[in-house]
Amino acid sequence: MLKRGAERSVRRTSEAGEPAALKRWEPRGAWRALRVRRLARREFELLGRLHALGLPVPRPLALRLGRAGPELASAWVEGVELGQCLSAGADPALAERLGELLARAHQLGLRHTDLHAGNVLVDAAGAPWLVDAGGASLGAALSQSERADALVMVCADLRERTSHAWRARAWRAYRTGLGLAESTREAQAIEALAQERRRDVVRRAQRRWLRDSSSCTQRVGSAGSVLASRDLQLSGNEVLELRPRSNARARRLWLAAVRLCDHGLACARPLLWFQAGEPRVYLGLPRFAEPAVLETVLAELEPKLRDRGLELLPSADLRAWRDEHGRPWVSGVEHPRELRGRAPWR
Repeated sequence: MLKRGAERSVRRTSEAGEPAALKRWEPRGAWRALRVRRLARREFELLGRLHALGLPVPRPLALRLGRAGPELASAWVEGVELGQCLSAGADPALAERLGELLARAHQLGLRHTDLHAGNVLVDAAGAPWLVDAGGASLGAALSQSERADALVMVCADLRERTSHAWRARAWRAYRTGLGLAESTREAQAIEALAQERRRDVVRRAQRRWLRDSSSCTQRVGSAGSVLASRDLQLSGNEVLELRPRSNARARRLWLAAVRLCDHGLACARPLLWFQAGEPRVYLGLPRFAEPAVLETVLAELEPKLRDRGLELLPSADLRAWRDEHGRPWVSGVEHPRELRGRAPWR
């Protein structure tokens, strides 16, 4: 299973002997089922049109009605999600390729209401692919205001995983791809709007981690209520157990881990929150994680954070770790804070 949400899942399969990605919908309710069928049909047809236009998208292979709902099979694209690439280190060349891809998509008239790093794959050659056309449509080339709105959406998703310099390189490539001159004023306006949008996104994302959603599954058993990450992976990792004094404190620690992950930092990931009796929160660390000197790790992380206009708030719960490759990890901090004097646009 590659992805799992409340009503959708994506897994690798084969179609007529060819490696494929299978997107499956499992709608709840008759009216929802009818709507999902229309959406699946529209996505299948749109992928076909985009592929014919030469945009790097998976080639659609089949659309059928399964037992639970529609199933869309598309050609397999071997690659890594853009978010993972950025967490490993933002390649300047990738910024230019992403800008060029967005320019080409907007020239073709592609409007995507949910374009984020999880919907972009980077192949072995370093080329980005759009792999999810849900919520997208094709029409006339985007107007200036539509382009600005689209860039704000992308920038909001990337701004805490990339530096100003990286994004500046992407936007220069974008405007070059459209045959436009560079505009620092427009870039600064996009950054400011993206910051506000990012705050709203974070608030919504945190709410998803407090209930049964695409991020979490909530169950009530003999031990009481339990929240579990849908990306729960216990094998091959170290598990950090926290025993806070109250559920209010457990909630803060749980959301702290969510917030660090949102920033694309190497951090302890939320796994389980047992809410009944004595609250317990379990966080996932990489295999062979070893405690590290906090001051040393923060010194390594500070340039990366400051370049993104962030800092880690001092906290008695803040702990530092190193994985088997010596890379720094953190856990326990309430949340990173945005600096008022952010790094200037470069």
